Amino acid sequence: KPGSSIVNKYGYQGPVVSISRKPGTKRILFLGDSCTNTGSKNYPDKTILKLKEKYYINAEAVIAGTPGYSTYQGLKWLQELVDYKPDILVIYLGWNDHWHAMGGGGDNDFFPLTPLEISAKNIFGGLRTYQYMHYLVYPPKSNHHIFPSEKTYEERMVEFFAYTRVPIPVFISNIARIIDIGSKNGIEMYFIQAPYGRHIDMQGHRMVAPEFRDDVSSIHEAYNLALEQVVEKHNGAYLVSFKGVEFSRI
Repeated sequence: KPGSSIVNKYGYQGPVVSISRKPGTKRILFLGDSCTNTGSKNYPDKTILKLKEKYYINAEAVIAGTPGYSTYQGLKWLQELVDYKPDILVIYLGWNDHWHAMGGGGDNDFFPLTPLEISAKNIFGGLRTYQYMHYLVYPPKSNHHIFPSEKTYEERMVEFFAYTRVPIPVFISNIARIIDIGSKNGIEMYFIQAPYGRHIDMQGHRMVAPEFRDDVSSIHEAYNLALEQVVEKHNGAYLVSFKGVEFSRI
């Protein structure tokens, strides 16, 4: 919520950055999920400091990182954030795209409420009649897709990829559209390829279907490979690869 916690009144993290540019100052837009946070211990602030100390480059950061965001929300937000006219765009998205769509549908199945719908919910949300009408108009979806056991493992895995929060074809499209927006606005782009941590294997894999709880690393790698293939096709877009790098929170 804008104006709360570390989020400023415009909805992104850290201090408010003026739309107008400071002469002689580079502007970097950091777009991502919970891996992209403000603060001296997090990589956007460290990047700004390192540019100053090592390369004598004055730079400022617009830190647009929101926990849980996938490339779907990142793409939507970027369409507004280009108003800040950044020189460089750093994109760290992908962790959330490959999780199972526990809400019963992919991220593109959801949409923001209109101001009228929000007002109606606030006023009438406690009424049973309103709740019943909402149930009829927006019937709940199943939060778990069944992957038929009679199919081969490979067939079920392919089917699983169609029921992630952002299926791979949509993921590829989102990345390509982010690159298109950056290119049209003359922005240099760096995509961070998320590393993998073995500690994730010890979390019970609550974010994937039970049938694939031993395959989290393979699912993660499939999205990283898709990102790599898209970025390599475009000029002005670069990959910051963490292949072979593992981290642990244990």
